[in-house]
Amino acid sequence: MLSRKFIRKGSSSNIYKTKTSLFATLIKRIKWLSSMPQNEVAMKVYTDYTKLYYRELNALKRLNGKDTVCQLVGFSPFYHTLYIELGSCDLLTYIDQNYPFSQDVIHTIICKIVDGVLDCHNSGIAHLDIKPENIVMKRKDDITSLSLIDFNSSSELNDPYTTILTTKSYRPPIIQPNKSYTEREYKYIDYYQVGMMAYILFTKHVPLNTTRDSVPSSTIPSKAFQFILSLMTDIDLQSDLSTLSRPYW
Repeated sequence: MLSRKFIRKGSSSNIYKTKTSLFATLIKRIKWLSSMPQNEVAMKVYTDYTKLYYRELNALKRLNGKDTVCQLVGFSPFYHTLYIELGSCDLLTYIDQNYPFSQDVIHTIICKIVDGVLDCHNSGIAHLDIKPENIVMKRKDDITSLSLIDFNSSSELNDPYTTILTTKSYRPPIIQPNKSYTEREYKYIDYYQVGMMAYILFTKHVPLNTTRDSVPSSTIPSKAFQFILSLMTDIDLQSDLSTLSRPYW
């Protein structure tokens, strides 16, 4: 069955975001990684759970230079603040305003998300919270500029003891309390969530039950549905996005 509620934005109690201009008074507080052509950034201040600040900082440092990720502009360890390249519009808003989509548009979006996931994995990072709110366009209404954001739930692929904070609605059944994870399991979670993203783009809903036998296919073309099932399945049956040929459908 489908959830009859539209997908909605989540929230985080320990983080807030705002636009800010980089005035000279901020320069003393920021350790610069790179210069940006624009003077507005997203500012993330971690008021609690500062371990998440270091988790995201580590991921963004590793992903420096990847155009599939909104780049880290600077950071302030003393204030537990990150300054990140500002996106134009998140994918959740884009879905709400433009649904339904053609198969070609959905394929383009999914390919950009997959590019981001593979860039993360090639840099030793698993995102682990891929959802519409965590994907933004760097350029307005340009789906080819989609990039990943929000790496406070991420993990290094070789760290088996990460506490996974994936949003509940997007959580594969493999995620369990007090569990250690292999690199393959981290990749499985990201791939699984890519399948969920394809499902959402076709239906505008998050499936209530994400097992192979319960994902409905009535509104999804056959080849696209098989692509989704190949990702939202058991780990031993899941397709490897790094080796799948495009187009996916």
